[in-house]
Amino acid sequence: MATMLADAASPRDGGDLLDASIRALLLFDSEAQVIAMRELLSASRRESYYIEWGAPFGAGPDLLRDGVYDVCLLSCYSAEDDLRVLRESESVARRAPIVVLTAPGDQVTEAAAMAAGATDSLDWDIVDTDRLDRTLRSAVERNRLVRHLGDALIQVAALRRSLARTAPDVGAG
Repeated sequence: MATMLADAASPRDGGDLLDASIRALLLFDSEAQVIAMRELLSASRRESYYIEWGAPFGAGPDLLRDGVYDVCLLSCYSAEDDLRVLRESESVARRAPIVVLTAPGDQVTEAAAMAAGATDSLDWDIVDTDRLDRTLRSAVERNRLVRHLGDALIQVAALRRSLARTAPDVGAG
């Protein structure tokens, strides 16, 4: 499948973004990490990915608020700084699930990231194309189901209010 990498302005312009089955925002500090991720995602046989790189401490987290992305990957090496980005993005995580990539064997950062609202986490030293692909597809699908459930609950509440207003008062008599 195809993987496209864009600069920060392109998703809002359309283009290849619409052709991808999963649109991912990478909040990574280094270009080397972006290149490694692009190689992993381009090897996917199941999905086509559109990836955009945003700096985790600049305008990157603001890109999540646009609602353009299906998933966000956050490289989380220094727990406190990167977890701050995660906490700041927590309110938009319902729109785009956040998958955290941690340093090899860093269970403390992984646990803190999950407690701060990450949808899932992967260890950089064991991530491969199949595991990454499965994790991203699962995060996107879970997020879609949660959104649909939330919509259904809103509809049920509206229906109950409507019925309460239109139904005769059963206790009157």
